[in-house]
Amino acid sequence: SYLLPFLSPLQVIQKPYCSSSDVKNVYQTPPDLIKNKLDSTDLYCSHAIQDFDFILWYKQSTNNQLYLLGYLNMNLKNPEEALKNKIELDGNGQNNSTLTIKNLEPNDSAVYFCAAKMHSATVLCFLLQKPSSFTA
Repeated sequence: SYLLPFLSPLQVIQKPYCSSSDVKNVYQTPPDLIKNKLDSTDLYCSHAIQDFDFILWYKQSTNNQLYLLGYLNMNLKNPEEALKNKIELDGNGQNNSTLTIKNLEPNDSAVYFCAAKMHSATVLCFLLQKPSSFTA
């Protein structure tokens, strides 16, 4: 597709990744996405893993460091304080979540991950899905 120079496109690239000794699936869509500056975009995450009641969202910066954007615990939405005007979380931690990123800017270009987590007093288990990367 042809993009006009003034559109300042942002691209999301998704690559599946899951790591656990007991492999289960976490899914994230869309696989790729091009958006214009100041647009909003939605990223979706889902799982069907019994007893996992958290979905967490991360952004990987250009230096490969992961930053927590926020998480859902059951129906409680918990975006990081500094991002409350930038992102919205919807869904529940038990099976699905939507991350909405508003007013896209070039610094939103990154790889985005969702993770499913089980929380208990004795067990802490993460499954990570690597997908989405914005490129300006």
